[in-house]
Amino acid sequence: MKKLLFGLAFCGGFALSLVAARQMVPTELVRAELATSLAKMIGGPVEILGTPDVSVIPTLKVRFEAPRVMMAGRAEPIAEMKTLVVRLDILPLLAGRISIAEIGLRAPVLRLERSLSGEALVPNRAALAALEPGRVTIDDGKVQVTDPATGRSETFDGLSAAFVWPRLRGGASVEANFRWRGEAVALVLQGQGPRALAEGESGQMAGSLSSRALRVAFDGKGLIADTLQLDGVLEVAAADLGRAAAWLGGSIASGPLLRDFALSGRLRSLGYAATVADARLKLDGNAADGVVSVRLDAPRPQVRATLAWDQLDLGRYRAALADGHWRQTGIDAAALGRADLDLRLSASQLRLGTTGGLDKVAATLLVKDGRLDAEIADAAAFGGSLRAVLRGEPRGDGYRATGRFAGSGLAAAGVARTLGLNGIQDGDLAVSFEGEANGRTLGGLLAGLEGRIGAEARNLVVAAVDAVASGARFLPIAFSNPVAARAPTFTRVVLEAGLTGHALRIGRLDADGPLLSARVTGEASLASGLLSLRGRMTMPDRAGEPRTAEARKLEIPIRIGGTFADPIAAVVTAETPFGSFEAR
Repeated sequence: MKKLLFGLAFCGGFALSLVAARQMVPTELVRAELATSLAKMIGGPVEILGTPDVSVIPTLKVRFEAPRVMMAGRAEPIAEMKTLVVRLDILPLLAGRISIAEIGLRAPVLRLERSLSGEALVPNRAALAALEPGRVTIDDGKVQVTDPATGRSETFDGLSAAFVWPRLRGGASVEANFRWRGEAVALVLQGQGPRALAEGESGQMAGSLSSRALRVAFDGKGLIADTLQLDGVLEVAAADLGRAAAWLGGSIASGPLLRDFALSGRLRSLGYAATVADARLKLDGNAADGVVSVRLDAPRPQVRATLAWDQLDLGRYRAALADGHWRQTGIDAAALGRADLDLRLSASQLRLGTTGGLDKVAATLLVKDGRLDAEIADAAAFGGSLRAVLRGEPRGDGYRATGRFAGSGLAAAGVARTLGLNGIQDGDLAVSFEGEANGRTLGGLLAGLEGRIGAEARNLVVAAVDAVASGARFLPIAFSNPVAARAPTFTRVVLEAGLTGHALRIGRLDADGPLLSARVTGEASLASGLLSLRGRMTMPDRAGEPRTAEARKLEIPIRIGGTFADPIAAVVTAETPFGSFEAR
């Protein structure tokens, strides 16, 4: 009986203590303390609406059902959720003080207004000073952030997170999982505690952001004086650079081009500026070394890089371009204007697969205000040198591009093999192009291209003609005089042509040599390779034979068809002092 009475007394005393504990918790002070903490972080007074309820088992908590957080000047709540749970420290409460140990938000919807610029993403000491020590957990939350300056909005949903900000020297941490722009993201940050940061001490910091589109990791040291400073190893990787850029708001075309990307090196940052020294960049199997720097405090993010390749192989891009999907790629001038680029590039060897390439390439790429300026200042190719300039700028709802290209001292045989042309054995070549295009897509630019092409070849040697063996070779004429059946050499060949889209208008094609000379004009298609040329051919005297007026005046009409790779020349049948010509 005594044990029963003792048990009843204990239970009654425990129940009374629970009731007393519930009664001693000043819920309105908890509400006020929570509002004060939120006001420091948000930057304005807030009011928490909702009825509190106190529980003491297993820990002392104040629970708000369906609360709303209102801010002066805002019609809708800046936060509303299913439940808000505040866990209190008991010892400070016994002394009459409110100390919040943990805040739990279940199914919250948070509506924040703050700058979405890269500059605003860099924490400083003032921002950290506004954080109250403790632990914050979020379960199945949604965060909407709107930039009041631009009206741009970002949404993070499916948010589950834990944020730990210790009171003393313990390490701070953030672990979060959420969805952003359709991608599942995992974020992990670990670093030193608030006291070390407040005292300007340098300590270990590490973090990673992982999604299917992009992975970023940092491991090193950091401190916060007036702003954040980092020094450590940075690693960035993307399986599809186009997809990652689109996810981040860029406009690099996805697909077979620009896929596997990785950047690693030593990151040093001070506030809004960061530099990756000893950078190693890998893109589609090509590796470059150099320096990459970024600034976020300018009107637009600025990216500068100096990169050098020992060997840059672009052969895979030739195959990828063959399917023609790139033609539908739009030119987003607005996206080009979101950041300024200054890239200085060099390559000891640049290869275009098995068909040749360039050596000792020095190039620049500048993008600013949506304008593009690309230049190959110098490159060695085919025994000569190349130079090229490409400029682009927004024009109405499209894009305008202008370009120049020049090459000199080129080996004609090498150029011909690269272009798939048959029969050129030797010679020196100089080429030039200047034109412009307007369009909304890359295919539209190509279709709207207009310009002038010029070329001059010296001492051009064409393969010997054998009309019997092949009727689809350059000048397949059956010579009855065997002296003429040898590789003709043109001492000088001049081409002047106009280009409109794929159509080539040949206004002048003059070829002069000791065996024959020709003057032709006509049209050709760069898309199909088909030729349609007309003109006249002259046959000078053979060496050692008497020169006659008839020979000097001999001219033969000529038509050239077929393709660039296999041209076919047809002439009128004629008997001359130099041999018998027959059309083939």
